[in-house]
Amino acid sequence: MRKKVEEGVLKRIQYEVWTGDFRDHGGYRYWRDKWGALLRDLGTTEPMDPLEFLRQDKVTLLTCDGEIVGMHLIKEYARSQFSSEPYFQGYNEEFLRELDRRGARRVQALQYIMIDDKWSVANTLMNFGAILICLSLRHQTENRLDASISIARADVAALSLCLKLGFEELSVSRMHQVDVGLIACFEPSPYPKPDVNEWVDYYWKNRVESVAGAPGTERKAA
Repeated sequence: MRKKVEEGVLKRIQYEVWTGDFRDHGGYRYWRDKWGALLRDLGTTEPMDPLEFLRQDKVTLLTCDGEIVGMHLIKEYARSQFSSEPYFQGYNEEFLRELDRRGARRVQALQYIMIDDKWSVANTLMNFGAILICLSLRHQTENRLDASISIARADVAALSLCLKLGFEELSVSRMHQVDVGLIACFEPSPYPKPDVNEWVDYYWKNRVESVAGAPGTERKAA
């Protein structure tokens, strides 16, 4: 049943930004189980590769009273890494040429976004996906990166949402039997709804930055 999430609950949500060694990070199991189930639904039989999680620079979370609301993974790359990093096998030459044409020398890859079903727009009337992507784009601005890049499914709301937030579709492809947009954001745009942007500001201002693997800071599994 659709029920607007109360302001008091929204204020209890925290934006966590994790760096460091993710080998024992509690978010790994959540990522493995959620994305594993999604890929199985798309017909993929291969297990999730732990390195896909471990190689990230940042694991970002929205949490409420210790429960994961959403997750987004961030990895920075320099132009010199584009040809050697396995991640870029998902992008075609048209996309990479356009990055070069636009002068993108340092980028961040935004990967594996997920919003827990309990916190979906259908259940809360709040777009936590938009909030989480906007927060990820704040890292682009803060770190003075040239662009954020991602691969977004065209058969669900992911692609259309990203286009509203300043991403451009530089090329198209197919992954896991579905059409995807190969997208880049050079200039982030605010979400069309002011209330979402207000919560983006709130969560960014009150973000909690932690180092995974450091004594006393490890996040337990949700």
